[in-house]
Amino acid sequence: FTRPLTRGIIATFALVLCAPEYSAATSIHNLDYWLAAKPMGTSDDWKARTGIKSSVEDNGTGTSLSGYLGPGAGGQLYDAEAIYVELTQDFLNIAVVTGLNPDNPQKPGNNSYAPGDIAIDFGYSDVSPSFELGIVTNNVARSGFAPGDIYLVGDTGGGWEYGIWNGPGESAGGQYTTSEEGFRRLEHPTIVIQGENIGPTASFYYGIAEHGNKKYSTEENDNKLGGQDDGTDNHYLIAASISLQLLENFDSANGTNLFTKLNAGGFLVHWTMRCANDYIQVDPAGVPEPSPLLLMLGSLFTLTAFQRFRKA
Repeated sequence: FTRPLTRGIIATFALVLCAPEYSAATSIHNLDYWLAAKPMGTSDDWKARTGIKSSVEDNGTGTSLSGYLGPGAGGQLYDAEAIYVELTQDFLNIAVVTGLNPDNPQKPGNNSYAPGDIAIDFGYSDVSPSFELGIVTNNVARSGFAPGDIYLVGDTGGGWEYGIWNGPGESAGGQYTTSEEGFRRLEHPTIVIQGENIGPTASFYYGIAEHGNKKYSTEENDNKLGGQDDGTDNHYLIAASISLQLLENFDSANGTNLFTKLNAGGFLVHWTMRCANDYIQVDPAGVPEPSPLLLMLGSLFTLTAFQRFRKA
């Protein structure tokens, strides 16, 4: 029995190695890259496929702007719904699902409600957060910042802008300043206002959320996603890919250790809009999910050992 089983292990190993890594995915610009299954209009729509870390906070429908800084505030127009992070051998891939249109048509001319940038903190601590990297998502609220560019933000206090809330239900009066400590929610940065541009992302997208060819914006197609569908539930996707080679080269030239920190797994990815009504974040650190190959081989070798034990 042992010999045929050994041959089976080898055959299985070869089949797994020859299988495509993820044949269903198109690109990080499409939800089919991130989701475990096709959306069916339920809360299970947000489940990530194997190998991707995620956090989901889908606060339902509506257009209300009431609320405060925190999950579940702002209504669908300013909803941070899901965030996904994947660290591969060559790239750090990030995706955010939101109800906020990249062109911000809900509040024309009002930059207070513009989309925010993706913020990354290495070695995150809520006591002293320091988001070193920012990925620009839009240029609605400022000029000179191109969507998809990556910035090294030297100082969290001076390099980031913050929202209109200085506490739950405590408005900061619409101020966008870093000069008054009471207005600074350092754990929730909104947009980069100064820093060093270290280069473009390898890939960037901010537009209608799609799964395959199905669009999840009511301007295009009235489809459910996450169980939401009351005629106002537009869904948009922000997707960015950072080349690890870019970070490694930047480290070599500038003496930083971003690449080392990233590979150590101690980082947090955060996103909110400029008003900072709602936010979402994910900490990819922790025990990595075992690959299907390792799970399969582990089971087969366990079975082999069990058979040998019985034979003995």
